[in-house]
Amino acid sequence: MDTPRKTNRLMFIMLIYILIVPVIMSIIANKTSLFAIDSPAGHILYNIAVIVLPLFIITKVEKVPLTFLIPIKKLRWKNVLLIILISISVQPILSLISVISGMFFKNSVSEMLYENMRYGYFSMIISIAVMPAICEELIFRGIMLSGYKKAGIKKAAIITGLFFAIAHLNEQQFFYAMFMGILFAYFVYYTNSIFSSILSHFVINATQITALYASGILYPQHIDTAPVMETTDKLILLQESAYTALVFTPMLIGLFALFAITNRKLKLDMIDHIMKHSKLIVINPEPEDDKKIFTLSFWLTVVFFIFVISCKYIPIFVSS
Repeated sequence: MDTPRKTNRLMFIMLIYILIVPVIMSIIANKTSLFAIDSPAGHILYNIAVIVLPLFIITKVEKVPLTFLIPIKKLRWKNVLLIILISISVQPILSLISVISGMFFKNSVSEMLYENMRYGYFSMIISIAVMPAICEELIFRGIMLSGYKKAGIKKAAIITGLFFAIAHLNEQQFFYAMFMGILFAYFVYYTNSIFSSILSHFVINATQITALYASGILYPQHIDTAPVMETTDKLILLQESAYTALVFTPMLIGLFALFAITNRKLKLDMIDHIMKHSKLIVINPEPEDDKKIFTLSFWLTVVFFIFVISCKYIPIFVSS
């Protein structure tokens, strides 16, 4: 993917594909009893079907190796440490966003996590932390982010973050998923490495799973089902989340500033080296039309997502 137009088209096709895959998997699961849709095996198969297969098709269509589309520079240990610390520091903010959206929408993700606890900690780490971190990042911060690189990092981060949120098809998850997507895009931008966003994605998901199991040990009555929260409990949780986010925000800002400053100098040094040691190459400019971000495919993706989410609240679709 080398233009926003192509990337937008890819996202629209993937959105339709993401809706079709669970239907096919449900049919196979019901007829064969090989796996349960919401089990760790189901999550792993879903990631393979939705991400790995399209990646293979994209490399064949574009006729380029995957390494050409995805930045795979080795991470320095300093960046590894900073990314882990940032990924931990950002979680109170993500939790606050989740709590706020949970005031308006059902938190189906939390329910799914509680239901999957019976499969064991390591099964959940593989299916919910390892697989999504690798597969989702290869598509969104690999293929798609590269398609917007000429639009500038701000636009690229926001658009790929938006698409990342849309791909989850979950209104409660939408805002914090978009926040995560934007953060991941900046990690890849500064390090020129997909491993940075994979690491952060894994740390965030794995930390949530670990916290869930820790709470299960402390509160064993909630081990099988997600606790039902009354409005008063939600308000208390909102206050606690807001306070925790407020405490961690200065730490997050400081860590990210250190990360950005450190890697910005390396990026400038790399650009300077290329300018000094490479010959000037004249290429044909891309048509202005190919640089447009808000194409028909972009708006079709947004409208279709809104329609799919709206169907959850239309009685005729809910009853069926």
